[in-house]
Amino acid sequence: MRCQAYKCRPSELLQLENKLIAYYFDRGIWFFGSFVTREVDQAGDNAVKGVKASANRQALMNGARQRTLAKLCGEDLTDSKVGFRDPGGKKGAKK
Repeated sequence: MRCQAYKCRPSELLQLENKLIAYYFDRGIWFFGSFVTREVDQAGDNAVKGVKASANRQALMNGARQRTLAKLCGEDLTDSKVGFRDPGGKKGAKK
């Protein structure tokens, strides 16, 4: 994201001087980013397959995307609350 914001290559942020190493580093970052984007988008699309227009459609997509991103980042999802509402929390309850 920083590279897009600063309009530079990832290798420039790390100040890699060897052009060949910089090329392969940039290429690897692009492949990884493309893979993550594709997987996250696909998870969101799969989550709403067969779901008619409803208010929960966007929430289903976002939850599936968050879980997929957490999984790709190596997070242990057995104890994770990513993409799920806390069942112990109550609406309007003050903390």
